[in-house]
Amino acid sequence: SEGNFVGGAIAIPVWLLTKNPYAAHNFFFIATFVLSSVATYYLIRHLTGDRRAAVVAGILYAFCPFAFARQAHIQLLMVGFLPWAMLAWHRFMERTSIARAIELGLVLAATGLACAYYGIFAGGMVAFASIWFAITRQRWKDLKYWSLVAVAAAVCIGTILPFFLPYMRMQEAT
Repeated sequence: SEGNFVGGAIAIPVWLLTKNPYAAHNFFFIATFVLSSVATYYLIRHLTGDRRAAVVAGILYAFCPFAFARQAHIQLLMVGFLPWAMLAWHRFMERTSIARAIELGLVLAATGLACAYYGIFAGGMVAFASIWFAITRQRWKDLKYWSLVAVAAAVCIGTILPFFLPYMRMQEAT
């Protein structure tokens, strides 16, 4: 059901070096915990400025029971993209620019390519946050803000679409 594009990209170097599928899988498996920890560290450090809190949060998030219960479903181990998406969102809100909109769109696309479920979750979180911050920060009528939110969405959809079209063709054929 999942293309595992990001997981495959992470495992490729080990596969090329060893030609061993177990080594590639194990490398990917360990890399997901590192990704989760590092992404959470940077999100929490960005939000609080406290490195110690960021280290603790990174460890707790990466090694939470949810992740360990999903070991058989490798795409579900890619929870590290969720804090990365939230970090991209907060960076976008701090400096609403075309570069930050593109960054947000690419991170959301990577999240969706890592795990479709998490892509939907992250997209939903960003959609809710877009409305929430538009209301709470009086940006509801800010055309630049909404234009850049649309740029982020277009970058995300444009990046994911080539990977999604084969699934749509398969669905039509079957």
